[in-house]
Amino acid sequence: DERLKSCSMTTVKYDLTALSLILQFAERKEYIHGIPKFPQTGVNTSNPRPSFTREEWTRLLDASNKRIENARGSRQRYEREQLHDFMVFSVHTGMRVNEVLSTKYKDCKIEIKKTDKNGNNGRLLMISNVVGKNDVREVVGLIGAVRAFERLKIRNEPKPDDLLFPQHHKDGLNNLLRETGLKTDTLGNVRNARSFRSTYIMFRLRWGTRIKDVATNCGNSSVIIDNYYAKYITPKDMKERLSEYPE
Repeated sequence: DERLKSCSMTTVKYDLTALSLILQFAERKEYIHGIPKFPQTGVNTSNPRPSFTREEWTRLLDASNKRIENARGSRQRYEREQLHDFMVFSVHTGMRVNEVLSTKYKDCKIEIKKTDKNGNNGRLLMISNVVGKNDVREVVGLIGAVRAFERLKIRNEPKPDDLLFPQHHKDGLNNLLRETGLKTDTLGNVRNARSFRSTYIMFRLRWGTRIKDVATNCGNSSVIIDNYYAKYITPKDMKERLSEYPE
């Protein structure tokens, strides 16, 4: 029928993405034990997600601290401190932007855990009731998230139902990224608040965390982590871990 129109490859890509999300949910619930390979659509669906290298992340934090020191007035200083802790919290939890913005103080609990063979204690931030795309999960935050949480409690004197970050601070982040020359990565991809989640994932993979563990903490599938992140890890990224030998 001449009235029928063929679908564009972009439309097919979106349909396959929707189907993939359904299958990912089924895999997490163990209704199925694997996700079949999807046909190639001719549309690039696995571009690297923009993140920060370790050097860029350090530069961003240093610049953020200087902006806090140079703030004009208590209000601007407060907003910059909140933005700084938002960045740290995000990079040390791997949570989506909307998940971070929905987190309440009562959802967070600091937990002491032995971290090495010598019995040295470390601290984790256990975050419950994280509402993701497909389900509700618990997230394990690293030491940076613990420290950000402690600073937030001192600064805001919150009630249990208060949000950690009642404001997005989008404009402040864009200004910081532009001032540091980090608004785009080397491929020209635009960075924003979502780049902190990507940074968490890349840091964890470079340090040898299993793809399945990263996926579980991020509320994602192993397939997504592999296709969008792990495939871009190089031996150079892993040189410190690869140079270690068992005793």
